[in-house]
Amino acid sequence: MFSSLLKIENSLRHGKGFRRLRIIVVLLLVCGSGAVASGDPSSRGARSLALGFATTAGEPDAWSAFSNPALAGWMAAPEFGVFYSPGVFGLSELATGSGAVLYPFPFAVAGLSISSRGFDLYRETTVGVTLAGEIVETITGGVTLNYYGLAIERYGNAGAITLDVGLAFSPVRRLIVGGVVKTVNQPVLGESGQRLPSVMAIGLSYGAHASTTLYLDLEKDSRYPATVRFGIEHRPLDVLSVRAGYQTAYGVFSGGVGIAQDAFTFDYAVQVHPVLSMTHGFSLTARF
Repeated sequence: MFSSLLKIENSLRHGKGFRRLRIIVVLLLVCGSGAVASGDPSSRGARSLALGFATTAGEPDAWSAFSNPALAGWMAAPEFGVFYSPGVFGLSELATGSGAVLYPFPFAVAGLSISSRGFDLYRETTVGVTLAGEIVETITGGVTLNYYGLAIERYGNAGAITLDVGLAFSPVRRLIVGGVVKTVNQPVLGESGQRLPSVMAIGLSYGAHASTTLYLDLEKDSRYPATVRFGIEHRPLDVLSVRAGYQTAYGVFSGGVGIAQDAFTFDYAVQVHPVLSMTHGFSLTARF
């Protein structure tokens, strides 16, 4: 994957100078590992972005298809969500969009998801199918089968089938423990000979108060040191949620709000990087 990014850099060498160089740096940071294939956090919706992506044991919603498919096993009603970020770290060339729908059937919860990020020279796209259900009353399991595609202008396209596997456990009221392995099969991408990396995460959420929930995630990419993520969500009103998060890997802070009205919820999030520009994200979720 890194060799592909170097090819992009060469193709941009006579482009718009500094801005193009920034795009390459960001690609190396957030796209160079096949981030979408291994569960690109940016696709998980604005609520997850505001919580620092500490949602491996988050509440079941449409975005469980991206964060941990096992959580979908607890869904009692169909849910649909769309997310848009005008640009990772302020770069419009790296606009991100995603969507997911989950529907509970008598035997299981099934759903579809899609995510896309990039610009005319570089684009990552993932289409996934999720299946989840209860193993016993307090334990759920889920899988997401993805097709991951990478397109680089003048260098062609490549694709791979990836598999995400998750479990979730609620031993007592207000406590959820979750675990997920993304890209567990580590397929080879096209003719590159490079395997997409696995990402493992363990998380928990605890309802410390009727209106306040704490989140903690430990995530390990197969190539890098572990990352710790923290999140907190407070609901001062039934229709309003206030959130904050932090990621230790890059010292990234995030925050946001959610507004619920009837069956619809609108979420906004902002992520503040210590060096790069801010990332903004917007989600709209509907429950049927």
